[in-house]
Amino acid sequence: MPSWGETRDLLPPAPRSAWREPRCPDPGIRQARFSAVPHACVNCAGITRDEFLLKQTEAAFDEVIAVNLKGTFLVTQAVAQALVQSGAPGGSIINLGSIVGKVGNLGQVNYVASKAGVEGLTKTAARELARYGIRCNVVLPGFIRTPMTEQVPPKVMEKLLALVPMGRLGDPEGQRHLDRGAGEYWRGWAKGMCGCE
Repeated sequence: MPSWGETRDLLPPAPRSAWREPRCPDPGIRQARFSAVPHACVNCAGITRDEFLLKQTEAAFDEVIAVNLKGTFLVTQAVAQALVQSGAPGGSIINLGSIVGKVGNLGQVNYVASKAGVEGLTKTAARELARYGIRCNVVLPGFIRTPMTEQVPPKVMEKLLALVPMGRLGDPEGQRHLDRGAGEYWRGWAKGMCGCE
């Protein structure tokens, strides 16, 4: 098993305290610290396997649904169960959908279906978990500059950018406020972030 230093060296540089070497040498105390019930969860995993409907394979469809929708379900469920079982006074689950889950997108039948499902899942979870004080919200980013959007062919990107009033991709740093953007009252909140507002 690699040491903490070897493991840390494999991680990307980040200012987050979770990546810093633990100050407490006692492994039991460290384990308790990092095994605590979460206060917030940002569920942002997602993949694409783009192809037009007539050529989309069932395997590619299933793979995207498994990661984007089922993965979101499993994490949402696990965090909600941990919060409820702990008796924690609330919590926040933020799932990332996509604006294309509302409007559709050529060549992304599987991705669009998965992200529309994430929105419905989150709104339903919000209704079910409100009695426990748990907020569930979904953010619907438009086209944000990420490694996933870097794979979009230039011709397709030109067409996409023509649909965005600002004429450019969004900046990932602009999405950092997600955990506090909805406030205490909002549940089942769907916020579009597509340069259209």
